[in-house]
Amino acid sequence: MAEDTSEPLVLSFYSLKVQGVISLSDLNYFEDMDIRFLTSKRGERISILSGHVKDQSALIGMINMLYDFHYPIISIESSMEP
Repeated sequence: MAEDTSEPLVLSFYSLKVQGVISLSDLNYFEDMDIRFLTSKRGERISILSGHVKDQSALIGMINMLYDFHYPIISIESSMEP
């Protein structure tokens, strides 16, 4: 029997900042993420999605979903811990 030498799954923590307020109906697509709403110094509304993401494929899926919903991405930050 072969030994399992695979490394444990390490989820990266991401914060995605987008322009605008993500609607309640769109939030269903990001249910595993925390969300905060801010207003910039210029009065622009900003949504920040943050949480652990399984892998780069899942991150790309989130980015594509934000694009499909017409939320301009301001920034994406990653870290191993929140």
